[in-house]
Amino acid sequence: MDPIDLSVKFVDLKSPIFGISNATVLRAATILHYAQALKKIGNEYYAGNIRGALQTTNDTKKELLNTGERLGEDSFENELSVLESYITKMATESGFDENETARLIQDRELVSVRDDRDIFDHLHNLFEELALDLQERESGTVALLGFTFPDNRHSKILDLLNETAASYFSELSQHRFIEWQKISEILTEQELSHSDLMDTTKAIKVGESLYANYILTGTVIEMSESVVIFCRVVNIETAEIESVGQVIVPRNEEVNEML
Repeated sequence: MDPIDLSVKFVDLKSPIFGISNATVLRAATILHYAQALKKIGNEYYAGNIRGALQTTNDTKKELLNTGERLGEDSFENELSVLESYITKMATESGFDENETARLIQDRELVSVRDDRDIFDHLHNLFEELALDLQERESGTVALLGFTFPDNRHSKILDLLNETAASYFSELSQHRFIEWQKISEILTEQELSHSDLMDTTKAIKVGESLYANYILTGTVIEMSESVVIFCRVVNIETAEIESVGQVIVPRNEEVNEML
């Protein structure tokens, strides 16, 4: 077998970052946590703690949805179907009406990290960790395809994300960097919008047109109390999502003005 190179990377963070991971590790860890949660749900339910079992089920459902968003794929349809059936059953037993049950099933609000950091500190942590991860990979060309909202609207927060990402990744000495402004021409030629880049397959095709080895793309999801920013690094040659990251930014006046 080829020798295995193991390394440890240290990042100086003011407080724990929320959700940086290798994509393979993230998938495996999420399924493991899902299996552990099923056991906990069963124990709580049969012990008569139906509300507790319902809360655990809903939290697990949101974790699966969150991981799917981070990976940019529908990875857990079967697991989500199981959890939604549990929610329906336990909500009914708890006296919820149809509207309350539907709201619970649709609930995907993540718990934000409550601290005094501004959005710039959150982005610093996100991009520093992803940049460190890219430094560990073979040299090549990295194309920043930019950040989008699912509805393809534009806002100041997208400009901030793209500019901040460019400042971090353009400094990677072993990689050639293609800034996001140059992507518009390719999108026009391929009759795509920025929101189409949420589809990993389409994003890879754009990356191939730019002769890139890696693409970096991201999504912004607006929730009632927070803004979740997802970022993915995709290997063009293997079509594998290699690294994923996210930060959950509490909504305050500064953030709301950017949306």
